[in-house]
Amino acid sequence: MTASLKQTLTEIEWGEYQLSDLFTIENTASFNKEHLSEGEDFDYVTRTSLKQGVLQTTGQLKGKAPNASKVWSLGLLQMDFFYRSRPWYAGQFVRKVVPKFKPTPRNIPFFTSLLNKVKPLLLNVLIRDVNHTFLKQKVRLPSKNGQVDFALLEKLATQLEKENLKNIQAYLQENGLDTPQLTPAQARALADFKNLTWQEYQIGELFAKLPCPRAPKQNLRKSPSPEFNTPVVYCKFGDNGIMYWGRENEFTTYSKVIAIISNGAIATGKVYAQKQTTGILSDSYFIQWKNGEVSHRVNLFLSLCLEKGLYHKYSRDNLATWTNKVEKDKVLLPTKNGVVDLTFMENFIVALEKQLLKDLGQYLQKRKKAT
Repeated sequence: MTASLKQTLTEIEWGEYQLSDLFTIENTASFNKEHLSEGEDFDYVTRTSLKQGVLQTTGQLKGKAPNASKVWSLGLLQMDFFYRSRPWYAGQFVRKVVPKFKPTPRNIPFFTSLLNKVKPLLLNVLIRDVNHTFLKQKVRLPSKNGQVDFALLEKLATQLEKENLKNIQAYLQENGLDTPQLTPAQARALADFKNLTWQEYQIGELFAKLPCPRAPKQNLRKSPSPEFNTPVVYCKFGDNGIMYWGRENEFTTYSKVIAIISNGAIATGKVYAQKQTTGILSDSYFIQWKNGEVSHRVNLFLSLCLEKGLYHKYSRDNLATWTNKVEKDKVLLPTKNGVVDLTFMENFIVALEKQLLKDLGQYLQKRKKAT
C-alpha cells in the first residue's frame, strides 16, 4: 500500500446514514418482450443477474417514455443492483433506485458495491416490503461536517485504482502474461465455436456423484485464515458456492471436481467448478467426470453446460438432487467423431483466458496514461 493511500485511509471520519438519505426507490412501468421494437437505442432490463440485467436492446416504444439513465435498477428475483448508464425500459419485477447525489465514474463502483451489500436482507423479505426494508438500512460512509464526504470518496477511488493497476501490471509481467499469444489449436477453437457439433447426453452416464460427508459446521469459520484455509461449499449464489472455511484434514475434500447446489432460495441448480481442495457443508454435492481426470479448465466448460440446463429447471420447491433427477437430466456437449471433445474445451477456455489477458493489458496501458 502506498504512503498516500495509507494517509487517505487514516483521514477518514466515518458517519452512519440511512439509505433513504441517499436514494429513493420507485416502481417502473413494465413491458413484456413482445412489446419491444427493433433498435439498439435503449436497454431492456429484466430481473436476470446476467449481462448487467440487460436481456436485449430495443428501439423507442410508441408512446412510452424510457426510464432515465444515471440510476440503479433492482431486479426483484435475485435482488441485484446495476447502474444504468443508458435510458432503459423494464420488464416485470424491476424497481429503480434514484440517487440524491450526482453519480460520477469514480463513485459509481463504490455505491454499486454498497447497494449490493443489502442483497441478503432483501432476499428474506416479501416483495411488498422491499422498498421499506431498503430505505431503512443504515450504512457507514466517509463523513465531513455531518455530510457524506464525496470529495474524499473520489480521492480514495483514484488512489485505489492506481495501486491496483500497478499490482496487476506487475503480476502480468512477472508471469509472462502481458503479451499472451494463441497457439494454432487455441485460435482454431475460437474460430470453430459457432460451427461445433453438439450432442445430448444423460448426465449420469458421464458423471459420478462423489461420497462426501458433511463438514462439521461448529468447526467452520466465515472467513479464511492460516488455520481455517480449506473452503467449504454451501447453498450459496456466487463466490463459487463457498460460504465457510475449515481446517485441513478435518473433513472429506476433493479437488478438480464440480459442485452442484441442490437447495437454496436463489442458488438451487447453480454449478461451480472447484479447482482447489474443497469440502461440503450441506445442500450441495460433488460430481466428477467418469472417464479419467480432467483439468479445471475442462470442468469450467462442463459446469457452464450443466448449469444452462439445471439452473432454470430447479428451485427450492423442486430441489436439484442427484438420484433419479439430475443424473437423468440431459446436457449438450461439443463432440468430435461422436465423442465428447474435451480437447476443444481445454483449448477454448485457454484461448478465452488469453483474450481477456490481452484486453486487460490494453486497458492497463490506457488507464496508466489517463491517470
